[in-house]
Amino acid sequence: MERVPWWGVISSAGSPVLLVTGSTVAAGLQPRSFNPVTDTISSLAAVGAVDRWVMTWALVGVGVGYVVTGLALRPAALAGRLILMAVGVATILVALNPEHAGHGGSRPHTFWAATGFIVMAAWPVAGRVRGLRVPYGLRPAVAISATAVMLGLLAWFGAELIWAGHQVGLAERALAGIQALWPLTVVLTCTGSGRFLAWPGDQLPSRPVEPHSVNPAVAALLDRYRPDGGTEIADVRRLRALIEATPDPWRRELPLHVTASVLIAHPPTARVLLRWHQRQQAWLQVGGHGDPGESDPLAIATREAYEETRLADLEPWPDAQIRHVVIVGVPAGKGEPAHEHADVRFFMATQTPDAARAENAEAPLRWLSLAAAREATSEPNLIQTLARMERLLTH
Repeated sequence: MERVPWWGVISSAGSPVLLVTGSTVAAGLQPRSFNPVTDTISSLAAVGAVDRWVMTWALVGVGVGYVVTGLALRPAALAGRLILMAVGVATILVALNPEHAGHGGSRPHTFWAATGFIVMAAWPVAGRVRGLRVPYGLRPAVAISATAVMLGLLAWFGAELIWAGHQVGLAERALAGIQALWPLTVVLTCTGSGRFLAWPGDQLPSRPVEPHSVNPAVAALLDRYRPDGGTEIADVRRLRALIEATPDPWRRELPLHVTASVLIAHPPTARVLLRWHQRQQAWLQVGGHGDPGESDPLAIATREAYEETRLADLEPWPDAQIRHVVIVGVPAGKGEPAHEHADVRFFMATQTPDAARAENAEAPLRWLSLAAAREATSEPNLIQTLARMERLLTH
């Protein structure tokens, strides 16, 4: 499933295209006295301008594009999406409240134009998302940089207006152009190969498995973990024996192999997210197998959690330590014989529960209270995991 639907890509591209095309065509229709460096975009849609309808409808289209993009930009924080949609409405109102050519701007026009420019400068920061697998355009440092650039251009435009400068048109075009391009930039990082570009210091690298060596990442985490109860102690012993006996305990063809999973919580509402597993016919936590070359269980769990929920802001909660180790039986299916998973479980939290999206129609997701989650699952080991989560949520 795409992070942003196709119509969101079209709307985000449409706004800058309409802005540039509309202003260019409208400027070409004006008398020779029109100067794009000194004259504003608003003057192209002013009452009395030649063919003012060109710029008017272009501005309406830009505004509609912002609204649609705000609806489509699901990976962004809700505040940012609402701001983008509000700017879209303000842009439409700018078009519907034109200036009068040669007589300056009207108060409604000035109000909505100023509101749109100022609020639009805040949307990158408002839409930012924290987490380990966040699209590049939504990363906090990138969002703050974008807002800083917009504020700088806004200050330039404001200074040109206040002191009647000779580059007011150029300043306005630079500001409006950057603000129109940024939603497209963010959308592209949410749908293309750049969505998980690394940012220094916050990667979770998965170390390659070396032949004839134990799995270092799993072993290191187990060294810090204290199992709870006789059953888990026995499961941890079997897991240790597995990683000492094979150079790659993640290989799916092993009768017992390692998996990594995550119980996702939304701490403010004390809810957890469960996924329907068709093979087990049960509501379970998200997670799964390591890909070839992967060995870090937390990195694997994070990748699997994102792939199965599309939640981009997931973070280990309250820390990155193992929370439960369980050996579970898996029935035969998909060409595989019955086997066992040594499942290493972590807890993660999201601040955007409504952004969760099912990987496919056969794997729906449900946000449930802890009590409802216990009722929904048929797995005693998951009920134990839920009890450990409950102790943290109610602490």
